[in-house]
Amino acid sequence: MRRLEMSQTSLIKNQFHPWMLPGKVRQDEFEAFKNSYESYPLQFYCPNGKQEEFINTVAHCNENVDTPVVLVTFGNGTGKTTASIHILMNIIYGPQNGWFDYPLFKSYPYPKEVWYCSTADALKTKVVPEIEKLAYANTYAASKGGKPYTSEFQFENGWYLHLKTFDQDPKTFESADVGLVILDEPAPEHIWKAIKSRRRMGCIVLLPMTPLFCDPYIIDEVAGGVDEGKKGYFHLEAEVYDACMKRGVRGHLKAGIIDSMVADYDQDELEARAKGKFMYFARSIYGNSISREKHFVNPEDYPIDDRASILHVVDPHDGRYSASIWMAINPDGRRIIFDEYPNDKSRSFWDMQGKVTTSEEVRSWAQKESNYPVARNI
Repeated sequence: MRRLEMSQTSLIKNQFHPWMLPGKVRQDEFEAFKNSYESYPLQFYCPNGKQEEFINTVAHCNENVDTPVVLVTFGNGTGKTTASIHILMNIIYGPQNGWFDYPLFKSYPYPKEVWYCSTADALKTKVVPEIEKLAYANTYAASKGGKPYTSEFQFENGWYLHLKTFDQDPKTFESADVGLVILDEPAPEHIWKAIKSRRRMGCIVLLPMTPLFCDPYIIDEVAGGVDEGKKGYFHLEAEVYDACMKRGVRGHLKAGIIDSMVADYDQDELEARAKGKFMYFARSIYGNSISREKHFVNPEDYPIDDRASILHVVDPHDGRYSASIWMAINPDGRRIIFDEYPNDKSRSFWDMQGKVTTSEEVRSWAQKESNYPVARNI
């Protein structure tokens, strides 16, 4: 097997780039580079700026804790899966080029057991072909394990790689001490809970995803842990523009293609797909039909009738305050929302972590209602 010593790999960083094309170098030089790249792609990988940030974060993520979690919410096309697989292969083989010249990749301190989890379609069409392209020939034995694609890799240096799907029986996520877990796209919470108990010998967990539809634990526990400054939690974001040849760092996508992609995105999914932002209110019932100009009015212009019926609507939450509104229904049928809870205007409701007891919330509601002129109708 051909491997590079670090004295060689340190020279590769910044030496070759994806844009080395015919016309910019001699044809024989280009052909030599092309043949080398196709034969040893791990050694010629050149990350874009955000992929480099991902690599660097992983390289240092375990300096203060042995169970770090790296959340990566990147927009479509930024290369989060590609970077994840290169990180994986440089852990298994050791650093294969200068971008991975860090102690973590030279001597991985946790069990040589990897779980790569995603959807069956993603594993079959993207992940497995990429691993098979990058892995050195004659360094591993592979099997399908009863699946229609390769799902198990056993490397000659002692590493085991198991590919799992999110719809597998939860029991398949029990047992074993796992040293690296990659959850490619948001995983169901029951898988997350099972994986957490597999980290007892130390483990790095990578969560690369386009944050379209996330279980609450991703926002409350992982992103929340970053916001609260907890050790071992990391959150990286990237926009599709970070992968642009003109607007990004070492980008690989043409500007026109990116602009066309973004223009075609569903507006409800734009923030997640283009910017890597969590979608809190995607596909809301009323969408853009509510406007501040039309529906937010001066209370003096729309008084609440003494005969109005008052409704208190509560949306209970686990891990944050319950959301409440108070609505008056006038005899003429007009509906007026005149109060809410919590009413902290300094931050978004989704950023209000913490939870008071039900009794405390009820007392807060009762105090509010006691001050309403129409309290008798509540």
